Amino acid sequence: MLELLAQARQQQTWFLDLVETLARTPISSVILFALGCTVVRVGIYAHLGKLHPAERKFGGARVLHWLHDLCDALVYAGILVFLLIRPFAVQTFRIPSESMVPTLKVGDLIIVNKALYRMQEPKAGDIVVFKPPAFARNEGDDPNVDYVKRLIGTPGQTIEIKDRQLFRDGVPVNEPYTNKESTFSYQPIDFKLVDYNGEIVPIVRDSAGNTPGRSLYDKHVAAEDLQSVWDLPAAKVPPGKYLMIGDNRAGSFDGRFWGLIDRSAIVGKAWLTFWPPNRFGLSDKRP
Repeated sequence: MLELLAQARQQQTWFLDLVETLARTPISSVILFALGCTVVRVGIYAHLGKLHPAERKFGGARVLHWLHDLCDALVYAGILVFLLIRPFAVQTFRIPSESMVPTLKVGDLIIVNKALYRMQEPKAGDIVVFKPPAFARNEGDDPNVDYVKRLIGTPGQTIEIKDRQLFRDGVPVNEPYTNKESTFSYQPIDFKLVDYNGEIVPIVRDSAGNTPGRSLYDKHVAAEDLQSVWDLPAAKVPPGKYLMIGDNRAGSFDGRFWGLIDRSAIVGKAWLTFWPPNRFGLSDKRP
């Protein structure tokens, strides 16, 4: 039984790795692969053209016919999937961390709708895949890896968190999707954006008034101004900017610490969870 379970885990890992590799395959590699298939097709076609028609129906010629058709299918599939569907329509994404628990779990494979935000603007409450700012990444992180969080603030909105309660434009927001439990040592309970010397800076603190060492607040606010900045009024999200926060509020390194992202950084909306099979369904399932 243990051996069967181990084999099942290996097969699942292989499948997940394959899906993630295909999702992140660069266009240059796809083009080189298509060119290679095309060269093989041309070579086979030229060889078959030299054979007598009767010889093309037997032995190795039949294998070459099959290989020619396979290369042909791969070229068209590559063009359709990697040059049309993936850039403009949908793409798979693997959940890498616990920042969106309980909504999305580590290892979940989701389909991201990349076409939706070409037709309409992102809305508060959407689960969004996006390219994070440089400050959000750890040293040595893959610069091509996208993040997934919930869109909490859109341009013109005022976002505050007071004693773990989210307020949007002064109105409390019901958030049944957030994780109420945490095993993390630092648990931020208050958050807002403030205008400090012409820059919109995020502020987050715990019940004791402490701030984490890694945040834009600590990086940009002068030591002598720390106390006075807390008293500044909450600022609105500027035009073209968006605030992303994880559902696992006490276990997510997100916009509360590294601020806002640009509209151009948004990849798409998390639409469908398709792996593991027992979690199949819409990615944003709410009680």
